[in-house]
Amino acid sequence: MNTVIYSRVSTQTQDNQRQINELQIYASSGGMKVYKVFQEVISGAKKNCEREVLRDMISFVKSNNIQKVLVWEMSRLGRNTKE
Repeated sequence: MNTVIYSRVSTQTQDNQRQINELQIYASSGGMKVYKVFQEVISGAKKNCEREVLRDMISFVKSNNIQKVLVWEMSRLGRNTKE
């Protein structure tokens, strides 16, 4: 299954690596092929139009036949469920 990983932390002092490592292990154990990892450092309270990496990921998913996006938890995508 074509998959990407999206990881977000809120501040420069935080690290994405734990999220990414665990999601890569999960993908591997489930037979998923991770095509790209998207890492972002920005508050989840920001609007999607302000989140360049999230927009890039959405564009990549749409244009590359990606079936699955892995995130550590839903709050990594954002806090506003409408967006």
